[in-house]
Amino acid sequence: MNLFWKNLFGGLASTDKFERQMKQLADDMRRYTQVEKSAELAEYNELAHVVNAPEFQEKKNTLENRRYRDTEEYRDRRKVKKLAARADIRQYYDVLRSQELKDFLAFMETPEAQHLNDRKAARKSPALQRFRRFAASKAYRVYTRLHDSYLIKEYEALLEKVASDEFQEADRFWSDPHRWQHTPEYQQEQRYNTLAANPDIAFFLAEKPERFNAWRALARSFDDEFDWNTLPASRWTAAHHHGPEALRGDHSYTNERQAMGGADNVSVVDGHLRIATRRQSVTARAWDATKGFVMQPFDYTSAVVQTAANFRQQYGIFQAKLRCTGRINHACWLGGDGKLPVVKLFHYDGKVLRPGFTDGIGTHEARITGINPAKFHVYTLVWTPTEMTWYVNNLQVLRCTTRVPQEALYLDLQSFIAATQKPQEGLLEADWVRVYTDGNPSSIEN
Repeated sequence: MNLFWKNLFGGLASTDKFERQMKQLADDMRRYTQVEKSAELAEYNELAHVVNAPEFQEKKNTLENRRYRDTEEYRDRRKVKKLAARADIRQYYDVLRSQELKDFLAFMETPEAQHLNDRKAARKSPALQRFRRFAASKAYRVYTRLHDSYLIKEYEALLEKVASDEFQEADRFWSDPHRWQHTPEYQQEQRYNTLAANPDIAFFLAEKPERFNAWRALARSFDDEFDWNTLPASRWTAAHHHGPEALRGDHSYTNERQAMGGADNVSVVDGHLRIATRRQSVTARAWDATKGFVMQPFDYTSAVVQTAANFRQQYGIFQAKLRCTGRINHACWLGGDGKLPVVKLFHYDGKVLRPGFTDGIGTHEARITGINPAKFHVYTLVWTPTEMTWYVNNLQVLRCTTRVPQEALYLDLQSFIAATQKPQEGLLEADWVRVYTDGNPSSIEN
């Protein structure tokens, strides 16, 4: 697989961009989860149910658009004003409050009232004359016509009504063109709008949670940013582990061109793990498939570090940000106690990248050219019970659904020179290594 053209035409994201995307995804998921559990979102959802209900919107529409003149309060107040302006009603109350009426009504309670219509008697009594004139007056006729009438009763009932605190409050409310703003519902709506404008809630509502589905069940089970200075302070051991018990330790192989120098070839510089392959003449113990261990001279030294004693995991996501120089072998492998399987998260053989795996049946791998291994890239393996998928940055480069390993494997970083390679110095650097569990704690061995 040649990634040059994919890189050229945008199929392969730059490492910086891919790391930003990974960080953004992690940050977004963390933020989404926090907002999802927040009291503010719960309040927003409750208010959304209230504010968007048809009855709420109908009430708002009524209060915002109903004219004051269409209200009962307006009609009652107008009717009172109209009745108060009637001449006969004004005259009625003038008479009602007059001393003349009081005197007349008092007179009508006396025995002399029987002579009110007696003209002869009236000629002899100025008082009787006065009461006769009052009884014959237009004002008194208005009084007698309206007194205890439906009109006066209605008018006085309206006067009592419009003078009540309840009416006054309702009238002030309906006469205010901004009446909606003085309701509890308006306060609910304002709070709803404030919450809707909250950046976290706006982010939550705009987000598509489906893009987190693949990550929600994951938790980081291993994380090394290489902020340590010595191997004993880390989770790594400088020694081989795979194969028979006799081969687990610090040794070399006779079919390789370098001796494994152990911790001497391992360092951390500026937060990068460095495995250096350098020109150095040594005589070291080496394993020969037919002779067993022998002492053999080497012109180069390198190293292998692994986590067999401190971390293993079955399934999950394995990632490493790596770069290498030197046309020799550089690898980040997953291995077990046996010689096989070996799962190659990253393997540069001096010419091409060869992610894949080898088991007792054979090798399944991709051959990738077109990217510069001297530049940092993020190499990822997604391992499930039924398949394994390899990525370089964001680009899938290999997928396998057969012979998927079913055992917990440890991490292994190493550089070596094959017998067929021209020996030279080289450097394998890791900026970070991260592993995520599939959500099953039993898959992790620490």
